[in-house]
Amino acid sequence: MMQIKGVMFDLDGTLGDSVPVSVWAIVRALEAFSGKTYTYEQITALFGPTEQGILRQLLPNQDWEASYQRFLQEYEALHQEGDYGAFPGIPELVALLHDHQVLTAVVTGKGLNAARISLRYFGLADTFDIVEAGSMEGSIKDVCIRKVANIWQVPLEDIIYIGDAVTDVGLARKAGVQPISAAWAGTHTPEELAAENPYKLFTQVADLHAWLSQQVNGVSE
Repeated sequence: MMQIKGVMFDLDGTLGDSVPVSVWAIVRALEAFSGKTYTYEQITALFGPTEQGILRQLLPNQDWEASYQRFLQEYEALHQEGDYGAFPGIPELVALLHDHQVLTAVVTGKGLNAARISLRYFGLADTFDIVEAGSMEGSIKDVCIRKVANIWQVPLEDIIYIGDAVTDVGLARKAGVQPISAAWAGTHTPEELAAENPYKLFTQVADLHAWLSQQVNGVSE
């Protein structure tokens, strides 16, 4: 049984079902500035950089910075329209960790402004002391994970990273922490995630809660 002193969370698809919000807000912003309509799959294939990075890539000769402001407007509007919140059980799971003095942070590939909007709609705006966002150039999750661990002054082997993407497993390992795969959003199938050999894989938030409860209470698996 590992000693968990810190838990870092991905955001989209892990804390809440905000992947569609990100995609359609980018699609709307691109339509407004280029007149071109992109498919859901075309946008998700570009995930890695932040929203700013994706817009800059697709609008290289236009005012992508203005399109990013439009993205933020659409992103907020979509949250309102869809009444998006945290996945059921997530607030209770984070509360469990806090009750046992386990440090928590968000390490996401999305931009900080969008992350703050989602956390507000998830009811988690004041829950995490540290929120590390992504880069316009591409994924830097491994760098951010190590940065947070350094701030915490917690050994990497005592930290887990919970994410829904196949790439999260490798990036967590690259950073030196244990990857936990979250399959409840359906971003990737349990089979796809299992193929990456994460430390643990959960298809339900409740199952992760039960496992974490055992860990923080010193109950052997």
